[in-house]
Amino acid sequence: MFTWFETIAPIRQKFGFLLKTLVFAASLNFVGIGLSRAFPEAGLAVSLGFATLSFALVITIMTIAAERICTPYVNTVVRMEALAAGDTRSPIQYTHHTDCVGRMTKAMTKFSETIEKTTDLDTQQRIIAKMNHALSRLAENDLTAEIREPFPGDYEDMRVNFNRGLGTVSATMSKIRELAEHVLRGSDEINAASADLAQRNERQAANLQVASNAMGGVTAALTNTAAQA
Repeated sequence: MFTWFETIAPIRQKFGFLLKTLVFAASLNFVGIGLSRAFPEAGLAVSLGFATLSFALVITIMTIAAERICTPYVNTVVRMEALAAGDTRSPIQYTHHTDCVGRMTKAMTKFSETIEKTTDLDTQQRIIAKMNHALSRLAENDLTAEIREPFPGDYEDMRVNFNRGLGTVSATMSKIRELAEHVLRGSDEINAASADLAQRNERQAANLQVASNAMGGVTAALTNTAAQA
């Protein structure tokens, strides 16, 4: 009965049921009056007893009604105000109800989910824009295109991985640049050594030519001397 009254019955049925129980509680006074007239010797005690019972029953009914009707409505209104203020994270109660409160809380839940999806879409668009900007800088050989602003939620891993990959590429390019510089320096040294060796060979060839010419002159002189003798 309490479950039906609290979670299932529409608000009109709740107040109708509440009115009937209050009428029943109030009617106990008339029962007490009738019994007091039927038994005059105990009339006052009977009348007071039924009046007390009627009053206690009314208090009990109103307390239960306040707990089962007013509390869900008040809590729902408070949560609705928070939702209107932008609080989409706090839980929404009473969604298992099928009464008017349940209908309102289900609508609030759907509204909250819609806001979450819209907010998430905006977040995704901002993240995509930042990633595109960083990738554009990287495409222009800017190895300092690190994304410094943290991303929300699970997107932070993507930012961290991008920066880590960028750092790896930057370190690799630095090593390649250093290796290229070493190769260029080695090539220059080899070219210089080759040029020096070529110059030495040319000088040696020239010296040999001079020596050969000198030997030829000496041989010719000796031949002439021998012929004259």
